[in-house]
Amino acid sequence: MGKCRHFEYTGCRGNANNFDTLEDCVSSCGTVEGGSPVAAGDVDCMLTEWSAFSSCSVTCGTGLKSRSRQIKRRNSGNGAMCPKSTTQTEVCTLDDCPAPSPTSDVDCMLSEWSAWSLCSETCGDGVQARQRMVKRPAQGQGQPCDPNVKEMRSCNLSDCHPYCMLSPWGDWSKCSVACGVGKRMRRRMEKRGPCPVDTQYTEMEPCQGSLCQDANCVISEWTAWTPCDALCGVMGTQTRFRMIVQPASEGGTCPLSDPKEMEMRACYNGPCTDATSTTESTQENLPVDCQVGDWGEWSACSKSCGTGRQVRRRSVTIKRKNHGARCPPLKEVQHCDNAVKCRKLHRTKYGHVIVIRTLDEYLADGGSLGDLV
Repeated sequence: MGKCRHFEYTGCRGNANNFDTLEDCVSSCGTVEGGSPVAAGDVDCMLTEWSAFSSCSVTCGTGLKSRSRQIKRRNSGNGAMCPKSTTQTEVCTLDDCPAPSPTSDVDCMLSEWSAWSLCSETCGDGVQARQRMVKRPAQGQGQPCDPNVKEMRSCNLSDCHPYCMLSPWGDWSKCSVACGVGKRMRRRMEKRGPCPVDTQYTEMEPCQGSLCQDANCVISEWTAWTPCDALCGVMGTQTRFRMIVQPASEGGTCPLSDPKEMEMRACYNGPCTDATSTTESTQENLPVDCQVGDWGEWSACSKSCGTGRQVRRRSVTIKRKNHGARCPPLKEVQHCDNAVKCRKLHRTKYGHVIVIRTLDEYLADGGSLGDLV
């Protein structure tokens, strides 16, 4: 059997085959001697494109919409790490909900069904759930709420990875809103790997606080002004933002028509000097190379006699950013050979145990080869 062009996994018992994936290794070997990938340098995390946004979680007023992307390949070495979350949620605003008459009968209003949750298992058979929230309870003789607000279905993923083990899901976080419909999140950890690249470590779902009274929206403070986008010599602009952090409940009002509001103003950094230019990029956008400190002292030899190992390390003083050069190795290992040779135990044919460094020492001390077993 020929060798594969790239080998993340190596070695069947008794041969030197190499394989792209653990599945190829298992199908060819039957028995896996080692399940850890061979280091292949610095590899950045790779993600899929964002999916389209889901429908707004409400049919009127302010709700939420979300989109997600998947991890295609995890990082290795000093490569760029994957983000902690692969889900993005935004506020969505639809037409105002009709205000019911205080004396009229009002039907219950439920939100749309949420997206199906992640499968409860990372491989094999599991279950998925989705739910909807009570947006407005029934009043008077109005139609009561359907009690069916949660649905479950089975899900079947690929065969279980023989080396992947995940922790149970953690507790759900608090709901992001005190009243109305918000979101909450939970996490799980990799206890033993490697796990498939599409393994999900975070999960989000809609949640409902208490029923909101008639209340106006809550708006964040303005952010700090951004740096002037012109370095020198010409007028530039600065921007700042504020956003809706709590939508208005039914009957409430909000001065912002969009979930996020931007404000701009003119700015001027003075005339240019020889050291500045209007065409330069701002310092924040320039690439910064990783820089490391000096090597530390070599550690003590790992063996008190014979040949052992020594290690020395250095630390990162400036982290790379904006695609600057990656960090050089932070650890070095070398062999160390002690002047002291290891003593060996020898048993004589008379049952005595003697300790000598070398056979020459034993003979020089008057020992006889015929006395050794």
